[in-house]
Amino acid sequence: MIDIKQPLSTLLFCVTLLGCTGSNFDKNSDKPTPKKLLVAQECEYVPIEDIPKLNSCAEQGNAYAQMVLGVHYMKGEGVPLDFEKSAQLTRMAADQGNINAQFNLGTLYENGIGVSQSPEQAFYWTNLAANNGYPEAMNNLGKYYRLGFGVQQDNSKAYEWYLKAAQLGVAVAQVNLSRMYYYGLGVKIDRLMAIQLAELGAKSGVLLGMTQLGFYHIETGNLKEGIFWTQKAANLGEPHAQANLAFLYLQGRGVKKDTEKAKQLLIRAAEKQSPHAMFILATLYEKGDVFEKDNTKAHEYYLKAAKLGDMDAQHNIGIQLWHGTYIKQNKKEAVTWFEKAANSGQIQSMKVLAEIYRTGFKDFPKDEEKEKYFRDRIAEYQHL
Repeated sequence: MIDIKQPLSTLLFCVTLLGCTGSNFDKNSDKPTPKKLLVAQECEYVPIEDIPKLNSCAEQGNAYAQMVLGVHYMKGEGVPLDFEKSAQLTRMAADQGNINAQFNLGTLYENGIGVSQSPEQAFYWTNLAANNGYPEAMNNLGKYYRLGFGVQQDNSKAYEWYLKAAQLGVAVAQVNLSRMYYYGLGVKIDRLMAIQLAELGAKSGVLLGMTQLGFYHIETGNLKEGIFWTQKAANLGEPHAQANLAFLYLQGRGVKKDTEKAKQLLIRAAEKQSPHAMFILATLYEKGDVFEKDNTKAHEYYLKAAKLGDMDAQHNIGIQLWHGTYIKQNKKEAVTWFEKAANSGQIQSMKVLAEIYRTGFKDFPKDEEKEKYFRDRIAEYQHL
């Protein structure tokens, strides 16, 4: 019989004009006619704030103008706010090969803004932009591989794309890469490298970098430095940092214990869609020592956090499905959640999966290769 323990108790939207210059105007590969040459010359250096000129050039099929107008309609700058028109213009430019537009269109499909949300379309357009050399697209492509968003989950490919983006100076990619090193996702665990990369992001002003740096320092025993960065990011409104700071207030670890302050931070962070805040709230509702015990709310928060990628919440949803706690029992679905958690570095899920693949269960065969894989991952963590 498989011994599965009781539950544990703990996407970037960016439409920018980065790199948008006249030189990014993508001419058609066929030999230009005199009319096309005239349009190209006329529209090549249009200032981004010159709406009438941009409109004229966009109507003549200029990809650069279409892309810039798409951003203006997205932000409501100089034109009415219109997400659908933004998406239409962005698509026109992307179809002509404008890499800025390809990247922007990918983020629109990722978030369902001006278009129906489509992970597959988000991946398609982001992949085009990344392979055409757009650094921020490389970071997003890494994220899609990391999460299995629109593509088969693949930590090795996620690592490769994060690395490419980080080497090109994308600060948030440096932070994402740090997490790959910290948990050994697609690369051998290297905690020192993780801290160094997070520090690069933090010192570049990336709030998530400050948050990760604070977390790494706390986890590796440098509490003073960890609290400094966590508080800095939390004070600047970073929801994941607010969740981490709330956890410290609940424990009285490095700060004076303050349950009320912790509750306020958690609620604020959860409203900003922090999965870790939702996970902590779930544990508190389950225990009933800070909030009134409410297993229904606990399950709802676990599920929300799990769907947003919190590995500990994913593990706990797996536990609930395995045992049929608060939800109908479904062992195969439980394995799916354990796999998601393990692929993010959740060691308890790795242990559970190693045992599941060792013994198997009804309609779920043993798998010695997968058992060995997870036992090797566990050993790597235990040698730290």
